[in-house]
Amino acid sequence: MKYFISGTGDSKSNIRLYEDQTLLWEAKEGEPTWIALDGNLFFTVGSDEEGCYVRSYLKGEGDFWNPVDSLRIPGKALCHLALDPKQSLLSGACWADGYFFVAGYRKDGTFLEILFQEYQSDGTPRQSRCHSVLYDSGKFYAVNIELDTIFCYEAAGSIRECGHVTLPLGSGPRHILLNQKAQLLYAVTEYSCRLYTIDIQDPSRMKILSNFSTLPSGSDICNTGCTLQADKGFRHLYTANRGQNSISHFFLDRYGMPVPASDLTRMGLNASVLRLGTPGPNAHHLQDSVSDLLYSGEIPKLSIPTDVFTAPEQFSAHGKTPRHFTLLDQDRVLGIANQDSDNIVFLSRDPETGSLSKEPLFELSFHHPSFICEI
Repeated sequence: MKYFISGTGDSKSNIRLYEDQTLLWEAKEGEPTWIALDGNLFFTVGSDEEGCYVRSYLKGEGDFWNPVDSLRIPGKALCHLALDPKQSLLSGACWADGYFFVAGYRKDGTFLEILFQEYQSDGTPRQSRCHSVLYDSGKFYAVNIELDTIFCYEAAGSIRECGHVTLPLGSGPRHILLNQKAQLLYAVTEYSCRLYTIDIQDPSRMKILSNFSTLPSGSDICNTGCTLQADKGFRHLYTANRGQNSISHFFLDRYGMPVPASDLTRMGLNASVLRLGTPGPNAHHLQDSVSDLLYSGEIPKLSIPTDVFTAPEQFSAHGKTPRHFTLLDQDRVLGIANQDSDNIVFLSRDPETGSLSKEPLFELSFHHPSFICEI
């Protein structure tokens, strides 16, 4: 497996390409907290004494990547990127001032002009911090962690806001994940440590369907929620907890709705019951506690009262402050970037149960890692 790691450390390189445990290539940028890929191109955020920028790299011979161009960004603390490869559009989020932008680029890595930009606001004096962005089918979604709001922008033709959804005050949505088939967004919150599921069938009227804690019941550890990932079949979803330093595991039902994995274990159920609705030896437990909530009538997506659930299954991150993680090697490995213990941890994963290994397959040293992705 080949993958990029980037981070904010002061080593001689803070962007590296590995194959398994072998270093293939490295480079250095200013605070490269995120990387976005488009075939033979990748883009990274950066900062220097002049401010923020996006840098493009084009694949050369073998495993070498050549820097091509940079684009200066007016916003402060650029931290996240998303791409629309079909239209060659790049969007970005700035944490310090709520600046959101969309710019064009060419397939040779050179940049075009900034096509759209705004400082996000809810019309009040509240601090605005745009934290992450995501692209889907002609739309960009931008997450504002301080305004507790996820904005949707139409990207076909002229770029404009076409809807938003606001989470409870003080939630702090950080990252989002798209389930395109189910037309759902999953959002993990930094401040309240919860996983939200949002119906996006009509972006102008997005609706919160459910939310669950990402922490064990009664946890009193100071904690912030971080990022999230799902397997390719959207059968399992994972979130990261910084402070508790763990990965939480949720099952996804046949409609894409999350169910904390520990609840199925508690009821003696197999995940296939949720996926297929197949009766089993413990089906009466499902009927009593879950199916009435998930499968009532013909409505595929329902608002779920979360007080019937306990907590997701937990796995150790084997480090401090898991800032980012990703699934690798056809979803058989989960790689975790532990920012404050300066290590990247690789856990084996059971594709059927979603369980992670108790001990790492291997670890890598990396100063303050913030990002990992497979290529």
